[in-house]
Amino acid sequence: PPPAPRGVLALHREAYDDLRTALPGLGFFFYAFPTIALITFVPRFSGQGGAGFQAALPLMATAGTLLAGWAARRFDGGAALLRWAYLAFGAAASALLAAGLAGAPTEALALLTLTCAGFCGGAAATLIPQLNPTPAGQARASGVLVQLGNLGSVSGPPLFAALADRFALPGLAGLTVITAVIALAVLGRLAKRLGG
Repeated sequence: PPPAPRGVLALHREAYDDLRTALPGLGFFFYAFPTIALITFVPRFSGQGGAGFQAALPLMATAGTLLAGWAARRFDGGAALLRWAYLAFGAAASALLAAGLAGAPTEALALLTLTCAGFCGGAAATLIPQLNPTPAGQARASGVLVQLGNLGSVSGPPLFAALADRFALPGLAGLTVITAVIALAVLGRLAKRLGG
């Protein structure tokens, strides 16, 4: 007789226990956690640009995602590309934080931050075929990425909204910097365990 199908919990445990299937999703979580909130709340603190600026934010995130796909093919990608992406994301968010604290114009830095955010999400997604050569592994990794991406999209905006209400743009940028730093630490440690 054919083997009994494994339960849903067993399949989840297998996917999350294997860094090859879990790492892309973790990288995507740290992208999704701030990005929806930044797109939603940053325009509230824009002194200029109006609707055009608001529309440009998600477009720049999409451009960053496409750029990550090109970079993964051009430079072999891997976990190193993901770490560089989060380093750039953290640097851009730090510049946005500094500008917000100084009362300087922030629109260009906000667009750069969203571009870097999209690059992080794209770099995480490119890890799926690089780490998982089989269709089954890619399917599991894609499932983890979707689940953790949804978790980030749901959990991030309430925290960012609370900080935006209290601290305005510096609150948004500050939590973004913290997110990038945590992502660098966690993903770097896990990539070392994976040997990447």
